[in-house]
Amino acid sequence: MSMASSPTSYDYITISNKHRYASKHNYDMVWDFEPNPGYGKSWDKLNITRDTIQRAIVGEKSYEWVWMLDLDTLIMNSSVTLEDLVDRSLEYGEREGKKREDIHMILTRDCPGEPLNAGSMIFRASTWVLQMIEQWRSHDVDADVGEGYRLDQGALKAMLQEDVFSSAQKSVIVPQTWMNSYPEEIQCYDPREEALMRPWEYGDFVIHFAGAAWHHAELRDPVAHFMRKYIKYALQ
Repeated sequence: MSMASSPTSYDYITISNKHRYASKHNYDMVWDFEPNPGYGKSWDKLNITRDTIQRAIVGEKSYEWVWMLDLDTLIMNSSVTLEDLVDRSLEYGEREGKKREDIHMILTRDCPGEPLNAGSMIFRASTWVLQMIEQWRSHDVDADVGEGYRLDQGALKAMLQEDVFSSAQKSVIVPQTWMNSYPEEIQCYDPREEALMRPWEYGDFVIHFAGAAWHHAELRDPVAHFMRKYIKYALQ
């Protein structure tokens, strides 16, 4: 699943990249391009995740897991399957003492000191996730600016830190390089030893240009700039 609130100069690059990957592995793609006034577009991650999982639960679709991937990403190694990634992630959780069947969210870290980046997340198609999304939605209030302005990432981060609705117990945070690598131009690397604290390398699954506009304000169109640089290294 992916989404955008308005056209970008890199729409063709990122959309075609994801469609090629989905077609190769016979996955469904769910897109959301409709603006929703009243709250930040990033909150629509919750809406399309909820709606897609609901369709699976009532039997309209046979999804076991759904992957939410931001538009400012590229799939760089199409030989990596979601089935293998999920299995590897569940094994990672088992090494942390969790049971496979208890893991409902697969997440990655952000910069050192930041425990979460919401740009690439995998959710189990479960009633627990639907209930968790309602809890997540209720955390969209920032005391400084009011309802609807808090970022979805900050809200989930707070939930994980407080283990709201057992969200920390029900999730596993895998090494960033497994499904959310950053380029060398955006030095926000997962500091854990198993993630190697490194930027994207050739063969990594996904590259994410998170915060490119802030890290490279000198560029007129930072995400497009980096997409055009890196797309030529994508393994199809």
